[in-house]
Amino acid sequence: LIVLLTVSFSGQAITRLASQQTAGTMTTSGDVIAFGPIGSLGFGSIGVEARGTWTGTVAIECAASTGGGTFVAIQLLPRNSPTVVTSFTANGQWSGSIVGCQRVQARATAAMTGTVTIAMVGVFE
Repeated sequence: LIVLLTVSFSGQAITRLASQQTAGTMTTSGDVIAFGPIGSLGFGSIGVEARGTWTGTVAIECAASTGGGTFVAIQLLPRNSPTVVTSFTANGQWSGSIVGCQRVQARATAAMTGTVTIAMVGVFE
């Protein structure tokens, strides 16, 4: 699924192209949902949504290399708050920059109960 959005700003059209979203569920600490492949697509940001009945902590992480390398938590901005976070413990929606990331993942980083569904969508900017 490819979505093309055109927005007019100061007389210039800005085109944003969203990729097909990735979604999955997590039930145990250490579970991972990979977003991608990113490769040379050049996403500028990612949108994330968490839903379900669960407890635990989830981080959205990125790695700068396509193989190996270290994942680090990215900064996320909640939809209804100006406070940046690097993980979340409840349902909601966030967005964050993934410029320079070759791989992105959601990872359960603490003991989990129930099931959380994570959806991620990359946006070209």
